[in-house]
Amino acid sequence: PDLELSWSRVVKRHEPLLTDFRVAPDRQPVQVISPPGQVILPLIDLTALAAPVQHNETRRLIHREGLRPFDLAHGPLARAWRLHLDQARHVLFFNFHHIVFDGWSQGIFERDLATAYRRITTGEQGPLEELDLEIQYGDFSVWQREVLGDTGSREQLDYWHGRLAGAETLELPTDRPRPAVQTSHGAALPVRVPVATTVALKRLSVEGGRSLFMPLLAGLQILLQRVSGQSDVTVGSPIAHRNRPGIEQLIGFFVNNLVLRGQVDGAATFDDFVGRVRDLTLADYAHQDLPFERLVEELQPQRDLSRNPLFQVFFSFQNTPRSAMDLVGLEHQPIDLDFWRVTVDLELHLWEENGSLEGLLGYNTDLFDRSTISRLERSLVCLLADIAAAPERRCGELQSLTAVERHQTLLEWNDTRSASARAETIPSLVQEQAIRRPEAVAVVCGDQFLTYSELEAQATSLASRLRSLGVGSEMGVGLCLERSLEVAPSILGILWTGGFYVPLDPEYPEDRLSFMARDADLGALVTSEKLASETITLGVPVVCVDAPRELEVLAVSPAAISPGAVSPAAISPGAISPKDLAYVMYTSGSTGQPKGVAVSHRAVIRLVRQSNYAVMGPEQVWPQLAPISFDASTLELWAALLTGGRLAIAPPGVLPPEDLAAFLCRQRVNSLFLTTGLFNLMVDERPDGLRHVDQLFTGGEQLSVTHARKLLDAGVGKLFNVYGPTENTTFSTYHRLSEPSDLISNVPIGRPIGGTQVLVLDSELRPASIGAQGELCTGGVGLALGYWRAPRRTALRFVPDPTASEVGARIYCTGDRARLLADGRVEFLGRFDHQFKLRGVRIEPGE
Repeated sequence: PDLELSWSRVVKRHEPLLTDFRVAPDRQPVQVISPPGQVILPLIDLTALAAPVQHNETRRLIHREGLRPFDLAHGPLARAWRLHLDQARHVLFFNFHHIVFDGWSQGIFERDLATAYRRITTGEQGPLEELDLEIQYGDFSVWQREVLGDTGSREQLDYWHGRLAGAETLELPTDRPRPAVQTSHGAALPVRVPVATTVALKRLSVEGGRSLFMPLLAGLQILLQRVSGQSDVTVGSPIAHRNRPGIEQLIGFFVNNLVLRGQVDGAATFDDFVGRVRDLTLADYAHQDLPFERLVEELQPQRDLSRNPLFQVFFSFQNTPRSAMDLVGLEHQPIDLDFWRVTVDLELHLWEENGSLEGLLGYNTDLFDRSTISRLERSLVCLLADIAAAPERRCGELQSLTAVERHQTLLEWNDTRSASARAETIPSLVQEQAIRRPEAVAVVCGDQFLTYSELEAQATSLASRLRSLGVGSEMGVGLCLERSLEVAPSILGILWTGGFYVPLDPEYPEDRLSFMARDADLGALVTSEKLASETITLGVPVVCVDAPRELEVLAVSPAAISPGAVSPAAISPGAISPKDLAYVMYTSGSTGQPKGVAVSHRAVIRLVRQSNYAVMGPEQVWPQLAPISFDASTLELWAALLTGGRLAIAPPGVLPPEDLAAFLCRQRVNSLFLTTGLFNLMVDERPDGLRHVDQLFTGGEQLSVTHARKLLDAGVGKLFNVYGPTENTTFSTYHRLSEPSDLISNVPIGRPIGGTQVLVLDSELRPASIGAQGELCTGGVGLALGYWRAPRRTALRFVPDPTASEVGARIYCTGDRARLLADGRVEFLGRFDHQFKLRGVRIEPGE
């Protein structure tokens, strides 16, 4: 009864709790104060229930009450009730609609409730004193409309138009697709910043003439930049807006939301960055009168029902001490609820308590898993600790990765080492197969085939012919052939000379082929009679693999060849080093001038002989579907020929799904790579043609969940989603899909293959936190040697490994956005749309 009376007196003291706003005939809003009514505190008796049942019922009732809407037309806009658990224990529940109650109001309410309860329990039965204020909430409303008249409103709008022009939408990587319409389903995790960090941050604030809010906001913006990969970061923050005398003691909705925009520069020191944050935030405070809803209405951002306009992260800092409500004679504590409503993606609420910063990190449960937010909380605390310890450091150098996460991302998840003979080369491994199984079929094309002994013999014969033309070690030889029986021995023959092959697609325009020949400085060309006579005029000696030796076409005079300079005998495989070049493969040039990617023997061998992702061996039949100018041909050729398997050559040209299905069946193909587009086409038109493939790899684009599920439902053996740039020798990661239930909206690209390192790095090439967005970088044995004769390009993309202990280790920066998932798998998120940092390398125009 004492609590009920106390509640009644507090409600009656603050008129805004019963305020209703209506629109008069002249369309002006009018405040209507409802007459005082009976204010009650209903009692719900749970004493008959056992303790565990009481606990569950209490939470159920609170959750139900939290979801029950208010009647904004008739009120009341404040509700309360009491649960009776036993003679000594009760639960007191209050629920206020936000339009009459803000965070500041909570302190006023708790103070007044404690005062009323103390007076009643000590015998003072009179009502609380009337508020001795010159203005009420209605006066504040009138004042705000006057301030925001034509002149004031224009000045505020002009400021915010300039402040938010071009602001980016913050794209946080989520665990689930964003619903088409934003939801408010939420949860929250506790946040605690240690006392030592809190003390250091407060000292940093005082020394810099800043409030504690400033370094906290700056730290949050740095963290969001790392998670999203965006330097333009906007955060919403409430402001009390009680900037007029006489309204500090009013309960009501005075708060306004400010949009605080920051440009995070990793090269700036934190001291400089937080100084800029302070100046911008103070300017924002000076323009706080424009209501957020009015700002949205005027700016008219592109509306998206799936997210809050202008900002997706909310930061609230209560910088006044939180005082506990003192109810005389009662012991009380707040109930930790698992009930949370959110209006944005993330909400960070902090306050000072017991010498440390404490708070809650709220999140939308339709977007994020609890484990993701827990990692984000740890990253925030880690980052604030590093800021407190060394604010003079550059923002990009500040650490947000915990020691455990650093060990996982750099060591545990990249431990893909495997034993291999360091002297192995492509020719030596084929020779090994020829010795072990000389009569086994190595290559088949239609009705023709080559055994391993025949493959070796043809390769060494071609090597001898090339050597007689002057081809030697570290010399490039062009290879221009359609898919045919001659491809494999031709490549092997080139490699047996100690040189490297440069694949030339006969479908390329002549000017592109000429550029590649000049750029690679070819010493000879291996092709067919048909292509040599019809299309190829590159100005180098030509060997036609389908013509007798005496009929070879020479594109230059014999005198220029100097055949006596080199012995015609084939070079010994032992004279070739695993680090020697195997091929230079040119990129498409779709984003600029084509670049020659230089790949070594050991990089190819790592792809197929150190496999932790696929079955490789004599039982496997691989097709050659890709043109030799496409890096998928590297997998197709050598997965078969370096492991004793069989290579089945598909007919030249593009095969329609019907013909491809027939080819796979006829050749009994059981291991297959398909580009994503061809995979989708086969699943749509001939899924039965893939049913008997034991292991199917697909990559090149984002894998379609619909097509993958359809194929798994059809009972395919093993389906792998793979990823890899040419610069890391075809594959870098793999992810096996086993069950349709494994499929989510964005299929991961998985874990590193053997001998490969995969890192997700931020803009400063520092390891990104688990779940944070960054640039996907690859390294390890499969890394290319660089771009052929392009040192500046190589220096730009093949950079020193910032995480390695050994001197000279490098990684390749792919330009792809990705994030590490909690179990170590990588999720591909797309390409970066901004230019890469030049990292100190001068790039000439056009490069």
